[in-house]
Amino acid sequence: RAQMAAFGQQLKFTTEAANALKLKFVASEADVRSPEGFFHPEFTHQVFGTSENIVGYSHLSIELLYTPGRLNTYLGINYREKIKEDQGVKADNIPQLLGEWIPKDWVTTKDALVRLLPEEKSFRPPGSLAHCFQHRDRQWEIYMCTRESPGFQAYLERLQPFLVWSIEAASYLDLEDERWRVFLLFEKREERGDTLYAAAGLLSVCEHYAYRESIRPRISQMLVLPPFQRVGLGAHLLQHVYTYYGSDDKVVDITVEDPSENFTRLRDVVDLKNYLGRKALATYTGPFDDDFYESVRTTLRLTRAQARRVYEISWLKRVGSATAGLEDFHHAVKQRLYQPFVKSHGTEARQVAQLNPRERILYDEEKKGHVAQIQQQYDALLEEYRNVINAVDRLA
Repeated sequence: RAQMAAFGQQLKFTTEAANALKLKFVASEADVRSPEGFFHPEFTHQVFGTSENIVGYSHLSIELLYTPGRLNTYLGINYREKIKEDQGVKADNIPQLLGEWIPKDWVTTKDALVRLLPEEKSFRPPGSLAHCFQHRDRQWEIYMCTRESPGFQAYLERLQPFLVWSIEAASYLDLEDERWRVFLLFEKREERGDTLYAAAGLLSVCEHYAYRESIRPRISQMLVLPPFQRVGLGAHLLQHVYTYYGSDDKVVDITVEDPSENFTRLRDVVDLKNYLGRKALATYTGPFDDDFYESVRTTLRLTRAQARRVYEISWLKRVGSATAGLEDFHHAVKQRLYQPFVKSHGTEARQVAQLNPRERILYDEEKKGHVAQIQQQYDALLEEYRNVINAVDRLA
C-alpha cells in the first residue's frame, strides 16, 4: 500500500515534457498576451532525458516566447503544486535544464519581452543575401552564412535549439570546421515604414572534399519552423541549394546525411520536378546506364542512387496505367531490388548446380522468402513513387 501511494505521488508530479512545453513567436504586445498561437515540440529527449518527462510539478506549463527576428526569449514556468523535498523525489530544475538550450539573455516577465520588441526594427539577417522570392503573396529571402559571417555564430546559437525540438537526432554545428555553409530563410515584410524580418528556417551543408580538388556538398539538417510549415517553403529552400551548387563544375554531386521520411519525400518531389524540366532527361526511354547517369549527374548533381530513383519515378509517371508499360516497369524495378540477394549467392546458376538435395530444399525455401520480401519492398516503393507523382502534379 505504501508503494502504491508513492507511485501515485510520482504520477501526480510527473508531466510529459512535450505537453508541458509551449513555444510561440510574438511580433506584438497582443501576441505576447494572447493564449493563442502556441505549438509544442516534437522531441524533448535531448533536454529532459530519454523518458521525456519532467518530475516534481503538478499541472505544469512552460512557455517559451520568441521575437521573430532577434529571437529574444521569455521563459515562463507555472504549476499548481511542487513536490516537497521530504517526499522522496527531487523536482527537476527546469531553468537549469532549459538554460543550456535557450538564449542566455532570456527574460522572466512578459513586460520585459514587450520592451524588447522595438529592437526588431533594427534587426538584419546575418550572412550574404543569396536569393529573394515571392510565395503566397509574401516576400522571402535566403541568406548564405559561413563561420566568418559577422554575427552569424551568435545568431545560430539562438536558432539551433529549434533543431532539437524538431529533429530526433539533431546535433549542433561545429563551426570550428570551415566547410559548413548555412542557408537561413527569412520572411521580410514592411510595416509602417519599417523593414521587419522573421526567421523561417535553415538548411546546413558541409562541403566535403572529393577526388581531384572537387567537392561533394552534404546536406546535414533542414528545418522550416512550425509557423511556416506546409506551405511549400522547404521546396524553395532546397531548390536554392541545388541552384547554388548546380552551376559549380567542382561539385561532383549533392548528398544527404541520414534523411528523414519527410525530407526524402521533399527531395523526391524537387528532384522529379527538376528532372521533368529537362527535356533530354524527361523524354529518355533507354536503360539506366553509366552514360545516362553521367548526364543526370552533370545536369542535376544527383547521386547515382537518387538519380536511379528519380529515373524510375519518371518512368512510372510516363507509363501511367498502361498495362504493357507497367509490366516492363515492374520487371525492371524488381530486378534491381533482387540484386542484393543475387550478390549474396555469388553466381547463382553455377553454385545451385553444386548443391546436394537437402541444400537445394533449403535454398528454394530461402529464395521464396526473398521473393516475398522483394514484393513487400516493391509495393512500398510503388506507393512512395505514386505519392511523389501526385505531389508534382499538384504543383503543375
